[in-house]
Amino acid sequence: MKSGQWEVSSTDDSGHTATNTHCDTPEQVKITNGSPEEIRASLEKSATSLHCTIQNFKLDNNTVSYTYARPNRSTDSKTAYHSGDSYETTVTTKIDGKERTSQIKARRLGDCL
Repeated sequence: MKSGQWEVSSTDDSGHTATNTHCDTPEQVKITNGSPEEIRASLEKSATSLHCTIQNFKLDNNTVSYTYARPNRSTDSKTAYHSGDSYETTVTTKIDGKERTSQIKARRLGDCL
């Protein structure tokens, strides 16, 4: 993943789409581009703050997948990165037997403003 200005669009099960832009600095993308151990450690730190655990962590070429798990709730995430300039993520959340899925598409617009 390259640093820069990113446009991120998220579409939920109902078809509602929200789009925003933000800047990812070189320091912020450093973890995304790190070793499997660094990526997992970052996810573990995030999970701890959310009172979750990380399960099913897998890094396969340019795709990372994992599950945030806690009692009665889990969130599966799978992100495929493309040439450092775009990525697609599928997030499936299960709460008390109900499932919701969101599709996220992001593209790099250029350098940060």
